[in-house]
Amino acid sequence: MATKTILKARFKVIAAGVAVAAALGTAASALAATKKAYLSDNLKNVVGQSGTLGTVTLTEDGWNGSFYTEIDVKVSLASGLKFIDTGNHTTFAFSTDLSPSALSFTNISTTPVGGHFVLNPPPIYNPDPPYGSFQYGFDCATSGTGSCGTGASGTTAYTSLYFTLNDANGIALSDFVQNSGKQGGWFFAADVYDSNTKKTGAIASNNLFTPAIPEPETYVMLMAGLGLMGYVVRRRKQGSNL
Repeated sequence: MATKTILKARFKVIAAGVAVAAALGTAASALAATKKAYLSDNLKNVVGQSGTLGTVTLTEDGWNGSFYTEIDVKVSLASGLKFIDTGNHTTFAFSTDLSPSALSFTNISTTPVGGHFVLNPPPIYNPDPPYGSFQYGFDCATSGTGSCGTGASGTTAYTSLYFTLNDANGIALSDFVQNSGKQGGWFFAADVYDSNTKKTGAIASNNLFTPAIPEPETYVMLMAGLGLMGYVVRRRKQGSNL
C-alpha cells in the first residue's frame, strides 16, 4: 500500500512538471511580440495622397520552448488602394538579415482569396523605385487567374497579403532590416493603384517598428497560462503531503 502511495505521489509530481511546462509555453506564446510599420507616399511624387496608405504587421509565432521560429506577416492597404505589378516595380518588397538558405515561406494568401502572388527570393533583384531594391519580393500576376493587373480595370482588387517566414534556427522582429544602397533606408515597399487619385506607384515605410497594443486574446492566453501554473503548484503541494 505504501508503494502504491509513493508511486501515485511521483506520478502527480511528473504530471505537475508536464503541466507547468505547458503553462509556461502558453504564457510565452501569449507574450509573442507584434510590431507595425506604416506605408505612405513618403516622397509625395507617385500616388499623390498623404497619410497612412497601408500597414505591415509582424507577429512572432512558432514558439519551440526556447525561441520563435516563425513571423506572421500581414500587409493591408487603405480603402481605395489595391496591389498591382507595373513596370520596374515589385508588388511587395522587404529585406532581412537572415540567411536565405535557412528561410522558407508558407501560408501565402490574400484578401479576397485567390490572389496569385509569387515569391522572388535572393539573388533576384526586387526593385520598387523610388525606394531602391530589396532582398525579397512578391510579384502578383498581371494576367490570368488571381492577377492584380497594372491599373484600374479588369482585375480583382486584392487589398491584403499574408504569409509566414519560417527559420528553424530562430527568427525575431529585429531580423527585418532597412534596404541599403543610394535609395535605401526603407523597411517595406508596395506597388499600388489608388482609385482615389487614379494613380499608380510605390508606397513605402522607413519608420522604426513600434509595438502595437496587445490584442485582448493575448491577455486571455497569458492569464490562462498563469492560472494553470498556480493550479499545478497547488496540486503539487497537496501531492507532497501524501
